Amino acid sequence: MNPVPPTAPQGDSSPPGRTTNRVWPADWPIRLSIASVVVGAMVLLASVIMGMGWVGARQSLLDTAALSARDAGLLISEKSRRMLEPSQSTLRQLSFDPIAGAKTQAQRLARLHVLADELAANPLISAVYLAHADGSFLLVRALDHPAMRERFNAPPKANFLVQSMAKDASGRLVGEFLFYTANNNLLQRRAEPAYRFDPRTRGWYQDAVRTSAPTLSAPYVFFTTRQVGLTLSQSSRAGDAVFGIDVVLDDLADSLDGMRMTPNTQLALVDAAGAVLAHPDMDRVLVQGEDAFTFRHVADINEPALHALHTANPPKGQAEIFDSGGREMLGVVMPFDVWHSQSLALLVVAPVGVLGAAWTG
Repeated sequence: MNPVPPTAPQGDSSPPGRTTNRVWPADWPIRLSIASVVVGAMVLLASVIMGMGWVGARQSLLDTAALSARDAGLLISEKSRRMLEPSQSTLRQLSFDPIAGAKTQAQRLARLHVLADELAANPLISAVYLAHADGSFLLVRALDHPAMRERFNAPPKANFLVQSMAKDASGRLVGEFLFYTANNNLLQRRAEPAYRFDPRTRGWYQDAVRTSAPTLSAPYVFFTTRQVGLTLSQSSRAGDAVFGIDVVLDDLADSLDGMRMTPNTQLALVDAAGAVLAHPDMDRVLVQGEDAFTFRHVADINEPALHALHTANPPKGQAEIFDSGGREMLGVVMPFDVWHSQSLALLVVAPVGVLGAAWTG
């Protein structure tokens, strides 16, 4: 009788020599879930930390750029003040000078150096002059630019020109041009019958005789040069003469151009209505005819960032962040009250990143 072979254990029918299929432990899904939660939490935490860091860095950049914009506006306003306020001091000094009471042309020319020195001291001034109630007039003009020398056919060594309206022996007012060297030496005296100018008809004269304080004219076309500019005027202490100082808007614009914090900075001096009175490129803002002119609105000079800042109209001195053409910009509006005149404002705009880098760099 043959022995009965041993019975294979129940539940294990695999042939000999083969790997047995194992059943995963019942708690594996729990371990996988815990690991997934931990990894996800770590990723989320890292994302939050990175996001907070980016937000913090961005806010720091914006704060720096805002500080830069505000301080840039303050710096530009202060530079403008240092350029223009000496003109007020000049008028105050002249109002006490004996030239104000001079009765004859010879007496005025004897004090010519007073006007010439003031003209030379401030490159922003294009002319300084005085007018009397009898219509006599004496103006000193620098001859620094070739175009100006050509206009007046100036002698080669002349440094400045005196335009004069004075009474002759018969009491008639006659015009003369006198050319001087830098040392106040007369080079040429030229009769100018065609030069007939009555200062008493000009707005700057009429404004000054109404008050003892300095007055600033609205922009207008200058009588002789046909340039567009402003006149700061003041009557003398005794009230028998009016002194005037001319500033050409092109010269003021050149001064603004030199105040840029970065090459990307945009500047414009605007009035309350948004007309651009001074801009680094005056050809874009001034539409000039023979005797009339208009200023383009800030919306019409093809600088959207300046227009957007003017439209936003943030509080004076407060930096404003805005979008212009898909680029983040930062701007500030500064009050331009150097001459305590009409409501002028200086617009300063630059890209956020550029302005922030310029300040931190």
